[in-house]
This record gives sequence, C-alpha cells and structure tokens, in this order.
Amino acid sequence: MNKFFNMLHYLWTAFSTVVTGVTCVTTVFILIFWGTDIDLGVEILWQILMVSAICSLGSLILYNEKTEFSKKQMLIRFWVLFAFVNVVVLASGYHFQWFSFSNWKMVAGMELCIIVVFASTIIIYSLAAQKEADTMNKKLRERAK
Repeated sequence: MNKFFNMLHYLWTAFSTVVTGVTCVTTVFILIFWGTDIDLGVEILWQILMVSAICSLGSLILYNEKTEFSKKQMLIRFWVLFAFVNVVVLASGYHFQWFSFSNWKMVAGMELCIIVVFASTIIIYSLAAQKEADTMNKKLRERAK
C-alpha cells in the first residue's frame, strides 16, 4: 500500500510541477501569438489540466521505486518521455486550436514551450532527488557515529 501512495505522491508532484510550468508558458505563448485582445473561455483551463495530467502519467516512465537505472537506461527513458510529451502536446494543441501547423513560428513557439517546461520539470526533480539523497546520507552518517 505504501508503494501505491509513493507513486501517487510522485504523480501529484509531477502534475503540479507540469501545470505550473504549462500555465506560465501558456501565458507567454498567448501574449506573443494571439495578443491581448483575445477572449478565452474557462475551457482552456480544463485543456491545460487535461494535457498536464496526461503528460504527468507519462512521467511514470522514469518512476522506479526498487532499482536504479543505468545512465543509458535513464537517457533512453528521458528521450521516450520527451517524445511522448511532444506527441501529447502537439496533438492536443492542434486539436484544441492552440496553434496551426501551417504557421511555423507557432509550431516553433510551441516546441520551445515544451522544451522549457520539460527541462524545468527535470531540473526540479533532479534537485529534489539530490536533496533527498543528501538528507538520507546525513542520517546514515549520524547513525554510524
């Protein structure tokens, strides 16, 4: 049961990090490509939540509570996750009419948004994992005394 709650915590952390990043880049994207005179309904918030949730589920590719991955395995998993996020965001963005594939600047802007959120999320996770490892090592050193 504890494993299940650890996984839910992992997913919730991923979701909240992704939603925050997506909301920030969406604000900039809308300002640059749609301007300030656009009227948006509440449905864009639901779209952001849905796309963020799907992308967060993809983060399970990196989740493993028991064993550590080799650097090569982790690199492959990062690229698979990055491809998954790209497919989800670009397909959803096209479906929700966030951008048009015929406008290369919008597509490039959307890809930049994906890269920024993806990289930010990975950095946040890496820093949190390092902090947790440091805390565990400190406790182990204290017990060894």
